[in-house]
Amino acid sequence: MKKLIILLYIILLPSVVHATVIFNNELNSTYVLGSPAWVESWPSASETFIAGITANLTEIKIPIFALQANPPFDLFNLTLSDAKSNILEQWTNLEAPYLNYNVLALVDVVSVAKPLLIATNVYTLTANNANADTVAAWEIQNNLIDPSLAGVEVLGTVANSVPEPTTIALLATGLLGFAAKRRKNNQA
Repeated sequence: MKKLIILLYIILLPSVVHATVIFNNELNSTYVLGSPAWVESWPSASETFIAGITANLTEIKIPIFALQANPPFDLFNLTLSDAKSNILEQWTNLEAPYLNYNVLALVDVVSVAKPLLIATNVYTLTANNANADTVAAWEIQNNLIDPSLAGVEVLGTVANSVPEPTTIALLATGLLGFAAKRRKNNQA
């Protein structure tokens, strides 16, 4: 009977969540300075992407760097919005790594709100100055598809599908029937 209960518990466990890539056009996880889209020179710099799958956002990796090493020069804000310009999540005062003309790592921005991004929908990431002294840039050469655009990697989590309740009930009834028959045979 214990084995039956354990088997039912395993079958009826909630869905399993796994990490996946929602969108990725970055050439590498590290990069060497190319031709950046200067966040400081404009009020902001943006990158539009189409979600490849439906998933909850967990993190975004972007090639943004600072030209001066200390706050407030290296601080920037990041906003994720949908096609209707609804803000899905905002991050403020993020710190960009200092440009030392060596290989740079991507800035890893972790999602707190974990908004659901729907496959085939268009989303926009916008970086802007955290303050008037910000001297940061978004590298546009680290792009697998088009070197004239900024690269971005968007990661999320997807829940595996759960069987419908009638399937679970049918399976459980069959297992209970099998256990009852086995028990009856053991008593005889």
